[in-house]
Parts: sequence; structure tokens; C-alpha cells
Amino acid sequence: MFAQGKLLLLGCMCLMLVVFPLWTIDAWRLSWPAFIVWVCALICTSTITFILFHVSFLIAPKYDDAKLLICRYLFMNIMEWVGAFYQKRQEFDSIHCMETQQRFLMKTLSEMAKTAYGRDHGFAKMTSVSDFRTSHPLTTYAHYRPYVERVAQGEENVVLPGKPSRIALTSGTTGRRKLIIASKKRQSVFLFKLGTVVSRVLRKRYDPGQSLLQTVCLLYIHTEPKMSEGGIPMGPISMIQIPDLLFRITFSTPPAGMRLTNERHAMYVHLLFGLRDPTLKYISAFFAPTTYSFFSLLEDEWRDLVDDIDQGKINVHLDIDADARAALESELVPDPERAAELTKEFQKGFVGIAIRIWPRMRYMLGISSGASVVYAKRLQATYTRGIPLISSTYNASEGTIGTLYGEDHQYIVVPGDLFYEFIPIEHSEEDQPDTLLADEVKEGQTYELAITNMDGLYRYRLGDVIKVTKFHNNAPILDFQYRSGELLNLKGEKTTEVNLRSAIVDSLAGSGKVLVDYSCVESVLYDDALGHSDLRNRVYYVIFAELDDDDDSTGELNVDELTSQVDTQLQADAAGYAHQRKRDAIGRLKLVIVKPGSFQFLRAHILANTACASATQMKIPKKLLKAEWIQLLVNRNIEND
Repeated sequence: MFAQGKLLLLGCMCLMLVVFPLWTIDAWRLSWPAFIVWVCALICTSTITFILFHVSFLIAPKYDDAKLLICRYLFMNIMEWVGAFYQKRQEFDSIHCMETQQRFLMKTLSEMAKTAYGRDHGFAKMTSVSDFRTSHPLTTYAHYRPYVERVAQGEENVVLPGKPSRIALTSGTTGRRKLIIASKKRQSVFLFKLGTVVSRVLRKRYDPGQSLLQTVCLLYIHTEPKMSEGGIPMGPISMIQIPDLLFRITFSTPPAGMRLTNERHAMYVHLLFGLRDPTLKYISAFFAPTTYSFFSLLEDEWRDLVDDIDQGKINVHLDIDADARAALESELVPDPERAAELTKEFQKGFVGIAIRIWPRMRYMLGISSGASVVYAKRLQATYTRGIPLISSTYNASEGTIGTLYGEDHQYIVVPGDLFYEFIPIEHSEEDQPDTLLADEVKEGQTYELAITNMDGLYRYRLGDVIKVTKFHNNAPILDFQYRSGELLNLKGEKTTEVNLRSAIVDSLAGSGKVLVDYSCVESVLYDDALGHSDLRNRVYYVIFAELDDDDDSTGELNVDELTSQVDTQLQADAAGYAHQRKRDAIGRLKLVIVKPGSFQFLRAHILANTACASATQMKIPKKLLKAEWIQLLVNRNIEND
């Protein structure tokens, strides 16, 4: 408020500088050079006056200084203009979808023709989409591994001209860590093209009166990048690397808080700086469980948080680095008035707390599909009642597949940034099935996606299964269904069936046990099936495993010891899981040994109760989503005897 008062005063002074010359100078008597200088000075002063007055009256965080408010105002206005331009371009691309697709593909092949990969695959000879689809096979990550390893070792012009800006770490359906090339161009497209378009869509749909000066509470936990042998930064695709000024312009948490690597510490700091700002625009997280953890921590720690806001400090029991603490506390100012407001609301209870403490918030961002659905429902029923949770983009490490269109979880393709091919789901088991293009797919049909991106992936089988729900002009609208081969992904770690099976089998090998079958479930669904309502503990994985019926020693099995072995082995096999375990975002898995014949019993139950199930084609699901299936295996736990 003080900063805006200062800007209002400066605006009044500038207004005087505009009015006084108009009143005292007879411009028509000036020479042409002097007249031009006078007009330019008048325009500049008038523009500055308008900006100062506008900023001083907009809704803004009261603790941001005047310089930051001006920088935010100018930056956000530029982003608005950029977003308007690209939104019109997106509409044009949707009308001319296939022409845009062809233009993107031909430009990409031309730019990559002189790379090692382009020479090996004859890009220079490809002159049409048909040439490309005929000459280049559908691919999986194994096809690119030798090239990416050369990039990681520092070789230039392998899959991109020069070197990439980053190598994104992920895990794929092969069970091995994947290294995905990420260029500066792709990062710029996401931040300044797709991001600005989505921002305009969200504002127009949910919050037309949104102020340009409001900030976002991003629930971000930092990962320190590693360096490849060739000196290229390596880290998750979600890792944010932007100047401190952009952190300050965009987010409620100061830069020092955006670099915390411990989930609990980062969440506490995000809460502290978010709570002191009643004008918060929205809360954003990659996954709904993160948002639930955020509000659960608020319910548990609100007294300490209110005390910190009251005194302008950070709780001494929060074990964060001394330099980070000093940097953060330098940004805090005692605010007894806000502390009293918050205390009053918290004492009323936590149902609908978000809208009560952030009355200007109209939506939140976060993925709410899959197992996250349970968290999203709990959020809507409790903490965030009245505020929709929106998934604004359809993202993968390999690229942004689509941007929000219409209802939540409906995404329009971006034909100018990816080349799409669609494999009919009935042919997805084939190695080289025929594909359809964007103008050949049908509404209501399900397909496996294959993409060509700007960073060296060509006809790449993403593993995502989508449904085409409708068209906007000539561009398909996609609804994500599931990811083939992927089991567990509550924290973005993407643990696969191969990872999990390998960890169980390798652990059992040392004990002489033989695995008959297994299935798994996220703890949120496990607890939900058991009727547990408290989701505030760390999430973890539950594995139901059946051992060989001939093994008489099953009853003597040390389940706790075996659980530790499986957990350790899974960390060795799955880099994403190991990363989340190391930073305490995921708890140790729970191993449940079930009675002999349990999975045959489950199979019979599914066949008897699922009309579409086929006895010749049905496989035991490796990821359980239905409460009745989970409960069935819980009841057959050998420890229940």
C-alpha cells in the first residue's frame, strides 16, 4: 500500500509536468524541431503519468516496493500483448491445421538435416510428409539412446545444431532412465507462447477482473541440476531456471524460497509468503496431491505460521540453511493485522478456507487425473470448496501436447509446435502400425500418440493413450485416457511396471521365494478403500504380491525385511522414485503378501463383474483403481490369519 501511495504521488507530480507546459507554452509559436521535441516529451510524460496512476489503483501485494510493481506491470502488459498475438495465431493454425503441420515438419527436417541424426536418416531427401512417414520408422526411446549419450558426453550437432540447453531426466517404459533433449527454443515456446495463451484463456473464463499486479503461489520444490560428462545441465523438465527478477515479478515466494529442495521446508515457506498476501491470484502445483499436502500442512502448522507473520520471522524449528533463512527473513515485515485476520478464519475451521483467506482467488492449477482424482475431490469437499482445480496444459517431458480448451482435461493440439500421428488403439501392440494424421482421426475414437518435436524426436511413441472428443475448426481436441506401461506417478516420478517387477523379483531372489503375480496401488486409493479419511501423511506405494504355493516357508517370511529390500531395489532401478524418496516426498512402500490363489480369485471376480472383460484377453491389472478390487486383496492378506 505504501508503494502504491508513493506511485500515486509521483503520478500527481507527472500530471503537473503535463498540464503546466500545456498551460504556459504556446506550442504553435515553436520552431519545428522544438515543436517535435515538445510533443515527444509530452507523450512520454503522459504515458508515464498514466502508468503511475494505473499501477497505484490496481490490486497489488502490499509489501512489494514501487520498482517491483512497475516492472511487474510492464512485464505483464507485454505478456498480455504476446498472448493476444499467439491466441490469434493458434486460431489460424486450428483452421489450417494440416498446412501448419506440414510447415512445421518440413522446417524441422530442414533445420536438422545437417545433424548426425539427420544425415543418418536422410532428412535432406525428404520433401513431403509422405516421404517422412514412409522413410522414418515409428520409434521408442531405445532408438535414440546412442545419440543422446553422445550429446551427454559433449558432442555437438548430434540431434540438434550445437548443444542443447538441458537434458531432462525421466524414466520410461523400458525401466531405464531416459534422457530427453530440451532446447532453449522449446522452453521459450512454453513460457512465452503457450503459457501466455493459457493465461489469457484462464483469465477470460474464470477471472475477467484479474489484476496484472497479483502474484501466483507456485508450489515448487527445487532440484539442483547435475552436469553431464559434456557439461550440460541435467534435471527434471519441471526444473525452473529463470532470473531472480522473473521470480519476483511472477511468484509470491522470494527467490531464496524457490531454491529450497526439501518438500516440507519449501511448502512451509510457500505458505508463509502466500498467507501474508490476501490478493493472491491462484495457487499452482504440478499435481493435486501436492496442493492437498500444502493445505494439510496449513491445518497442522497454522499457529506457527500466524506467529511468524505476526513477528516477521521464520519459525526457529524449521531446519533450513542459514543463508536461505537470512534472505527470506529480510523480506518479512511484522504484520499483526494480517495475523489476526488469519487467526479468526482458522478458528472457524478449514472447510472452504482458501476462499476465506484469499477472497480474490478464482481458480487453482494442478493435474487432477488418475489417482489424483481422490485428492482433487477431497480438496473440493474441504479446503478449496468453491474454487475449481484446473489442469491447464497437457504436458510431457517430450513436449506440450495440448493447451486447455473448453472443459477441464480437454486439450487442443498445437499444430505449429508438434507433428502428431495417431495409432488406432486396436493396433497399438504392433511394432510398426499404420498411423493417421490430424485430419484423419474420428470423434469418440481412442488412439496412441506418436509425436515429432523440435528437439530431435521423430515419430516417437509417447506411450499416451488419448480420445479425440471433438474438433475446433480442423484441430482435434484430446482427452488423456492413460499412459501405457506407467504405474505410479503421484509426485511426477513415473515409476513403471518394469521398475516395480524388477525390484520385487530381485529382492525375492535373495530369499529363495518365487513371485507368482503382483499388483500395486497408490496409498491414497488404498486408504480410501479402507475408509481412511486422513490423507495428510506422506504418500507411498502398496504392493500386493503372491508367492509360490509350493513354498512352505511363506508363513515364516519376514515381510518388513523384504519390504525394505524391495524399497531399496526400487530406488536403484527407478531414478525418479529414488529422487522423491531422498527428499522425503514419498514414504517407504508397503508390501502386502496375499494368500495363494489370490490373483486367480481377483481375475474371476473381474470377469464376473465386468461386462466388457474377455477371458481370452484379460490380464490382471498391475495398477488397481477400483476400491472393491483393492479390498478383495486386503482381505486375503496372510497377516489376517
